[in-house]
Order: sequence, then structure tokens, then C-alpha cells
Amino acid sequence: MSKLRGAVTRPPGSEYAVLDVTSVPDRFFRRPPGDAPVDEEWAKHTALTLYAVHQQSLSSPMHADGVSLGSALSRLAREAESGTAVRRRFTALGNAMTYEGLTYHLRGLIGLLKQRRIPLDYGLLADDLLDFRHPDGRDRVRALWGRDFYRTSQDAAEEPRSVAGEAS
Repeated sequence: MSKLRGAVTRPPGSEYAVLDVTSVPDRFFRRPPGDAPVDEEWAKHTALTLYAVHQQSLSSPMHADGVSLGSALSRLAREAESGTAVRRRFTALGNAMTYEGLTYHLRGLIGLLKQRRIPLDYGLLADDLLDFRHPDGRDRVRALWGRDFYRTSQDAAEEPRSVAGEAS
């Protein structure tokens, strides 16, 4: 976990100590391995390193099936001393135009989730990050996170977001 935390700001493949955990199968490569990281590597690497940051020094699991990033941040906004500050950070995340900008804002928000011990589904996050890597997926990811963030707490409890491929 400490090696994963150390790789949080590094690109996939640059930290050999975590490649056994963050690498993806060869079938995801559209070109020979060794070139720039593929989108699946970026998504998996980012999600796993953020999970390691989130879980650090906590005994309760910070992964919870079905809890989207938007839902977790909505809970944070309700529980935080300043929900307005959380909403501002959420807006900055939604306005990120690049993957690097998105991950920068995510690192800060994950730190806040950690402070409040609010878990999320890192599989869903990896799927969302993969979608964000594609220009046509960015708006879809923003819409998912926004809907989950502004959904009422009763609605969120009744309808957790499913993992890709599962029936809703």
C-alpha cells in the first residue's frame, strides 16, 4: 500500500514496485507493450493509488460496492463543516478539462473522504476514469457524478449505481 501511495502522482509504468498490481492484460494494448500507457492502465493505476491514499492508517474498509464518487462526495458535503467548500471542490472536479486536472482534484477530495472515513467503490471509479480518458465519455462521467451528488439521500440509499455490465 505504501508503494501504491508513493506512485499516486506518477504515470502508470514508471514505478516498477507497483506494476504487479497496476498492470493490465496484454489484450488491452492496441500497440506493442512498451509504448505510452493505454487508457486502461491510466484508469487502473489512478484508482488503485487513490485507494491506497484513502485507506492509509484506517482499519475500516474505504472501498464499498455501489458507492459512486458522486454519492460519496454528496455524503461528505452533508457531513462536512462547510458543505459549500465541498461543493466548490466538486465543481472544480467537474470543470476539469484534462485527465491530469481531474486527478489533481480527485486527490484532494479523496483526502477529505479519508478524514470523514467515507468509502466509495473504486471499481466504479476506475470505470469512470476510463470513460473520462475518452473525449466522448467526459460528459457522461460528469453527468453521472453530478446526478449522484445531487440525488436526495433517500434516492441514493434505494438505488446504488451498478458496476458496468450488471443490470440496473
